Amino acid sequence: MIWYEGGPGATWPDGVLGWNEETAETAAEVMVTGVPTGRAHWETLLRARAIENLCYVVAPAQWGTHSSGRETYGDTLVVDYWGQVLARLPSGIGVITAQFDLERQAETRARFPALENRRLGLPADEAVPA
Repeated sequence: MIWYEGGPGATWPDGVLGWNEETAETAAEVMVTGVPTGRAHWETLLRARAIENLCYVVAPAQWGTHSSGRETYGDTLVVDYWGQVLARLPSGIGVITAQFDLERQAETRARFPALENRRLGLPADEAVPA
């Protein structure tokens, strides 16, 4: 998923729900946004998407001033399924790494069956099929 400022993706959880089925362990979220929006929302939104989907989020982000004069925020992150930031590159060019504990993630998901109980595709007023 690619998130452009004002577009779907990190800003709306339904953008994430469309691709994160119950078995997805990791999501990639590529970001291009201006500095004010990135500073205000980027980390918070990524942590929220990781928590509500109980998945790891790998989020590379463009950084710097571009030839058009537009300045993009950056802040490349790796977030675990519990919303903890595992690795960060605030700006510049580089590589970050993080360890994923998929066994512990699976145990956590088993204790929180929220992913199994989602109502994807159902109107809000329609009963969940038995």
